[in-house]
Amino acid sequence: MLEKINYALFALLNATPASPQWAIEMAIFIAKD
Repeated sequence: MLEKINYALFALLNATPASPQWAIEMAIFIAKD
């Protein structure tokens, strides 16, 4: 479950190089959890 969420966020960030900083920080936080 969590791996799928991480993958989805990773794909989303890759699709948008100009992602908002909060989205990047959220993805990193979830990945570390």
